[in-house]
Amino acid sequence: MEEKISAYVFNAVDRDCGPKWSLGRGVLNHHNIMFITDGACDFYLDGEKYRLSAGDVIYYPSGADREANNQIPGTHLYAFDFYVYGCDRLPLPTVTRFSDFERFMPNIRSLFFTWYEKSEGYKLACSGIFMMILADLIYPTPRKKTNPHVSAMKEYIAEHLGGAVTVDMIARRVNLSPAYCGELFMKCEGVSIHEFINNLRINRAKDLLSEDELTVSEVAAAGYLDVFYFSRKFRALTGMSPSQYRKLRTK
Repeated sequence: MEEKISAYVFNAVDRDCGPKWSLGRGVLNHHNIMFITDGACDFYLDGEKYRLSAGDVIYYPSGADREANNQIPGTHLYAFDFYVYGCDRLPLPTVTRFSDFERFMPNIRSLFFTWYEKSEGYKLACSGIFMMILADLIYPTPRKKTNPHVSAMKEYIAEHLGGAVTVDMIARRVNLSPAYCGELFMKCEGVSIHEFINNLRINRAKDLLSEDELTVSEVAAAGYLDVFYFSRKFRALTGMSPSQYRKLRTK
């Protein structure tokens, strides 16, 4: 079952920690995550000591007894205080170790720009960005180098998901031959263009079926000309028919 987790950030800190910096001991009534980007620092969770250095993340769930102190000049961290909805504790270990934070930095920079700009609704906007950071923490995936042609193909597919979309049409959009489009997409994504389109369409169909407003034929029409072909593809990818899926999701 998909995780139904959301978070609301009410405080974000970009901090240089001097040798006298500390956090007094106290029990949290919210959740907290800190990214250590430089130096090292001692953190305590329920009395247990953790020495964190650059590339480490510490997570304190609500109810944790937290304390921290630093004796090393040049320590820097990003800290986020937030509330969680959908679970009592995030599925994260207390400490996660990375070689660097480059994968997180675009979202972290965007979050702090929005936080310091403080336009109307900035905390809600920052919470949305923070959810992407959390998703990367909870479900880390190997980073693939982005190919601009493949990115353009995926954008075109997304724009035309509910209608006709063929490899020839995609090839014309990105000014490449159909054969090379197929080879490049497979090399970068690990699936064919047709598989990618089908996966997206079936995922979209699953969302539509969960709403219980459209008939199976109407759901199929959002991307497929033949309801029987749609049903076969749906069963192949989910292991059940569209009607069975709807019953399961709308109980």
